Amino acid sequence: MTVVNPKSISGINSITTGSGSDNLLTIHTSDASSTERVRINSSGDVIVGSGITVSPDGDIFATGVTTSTTFSGNFSGGTVSGTTGTFSGDVDIADTIVHTGDTN
Repeated sequence: MTVVNPKSISGINSITTGSGSDNLLTIHTSDASSTERVRINSSGDVIVGSGITVSPDGDIFATGVTTSTTFSGNFSGGTVSGTTGTFSGDVDIADTIVHTGDTN
């Protein structure tokens, strides 16, 4: 299928990559730079821009600033900041608690 300069595409239930292809599906901007915006790679990961990857099993990997109104799950690999925290279970501290501005 070749679509040239469409404003929209409708009525598609499935897109299959061509025979012998590398199983990649990409969406680019229509300007001269043809910047890649979305990619589905051969592993089934959906990659948006350069900072968000969603794996087929639902894991989301994001770089940069992430803003959300709610979150469920575990944080790993970074700093968590905010104004208040409410915990419904144990809080484990590996070494020390340091208050901002304290020197002792």
